[in-house]
Amino acid sequence: MLILRISKITLKRIGQKEGPNQRRKKTVSRVIRSMIKYTVGIASILAVLSVWGVNVGPALAGLGILGLVIGLGAQKFINDLIAGFFIIFEHHFDVG
Repeated sequence: MLILRISKITLKRIGQKEGPNQRRKKTVSRVIRSMIKYTVGIASILAVLSVWGVNVGPALAGLGILGLVIGLGAQKFINDLIAGFFIIFEHHFDVG
């Protein structure tokens, strides 16, 4: 929860600074916030399961295999997604 709060405040401050790339900053801020939220959520679930005595090793292995399968199956989509991030971060085009 603390990580989510800190990241939310930091990204909000970055997004509030006025400039020519305001829409781009908001888009990048939302993407980063979403990635942090899901990562912290999954880590929290695994931590709670570990505290309850559930062996999380097989769950981590399963998530790794699932990531590998999704990565190989959706290779073209992921390639396009990464290319889109590079377009946004390298300022090739302006949003809207």
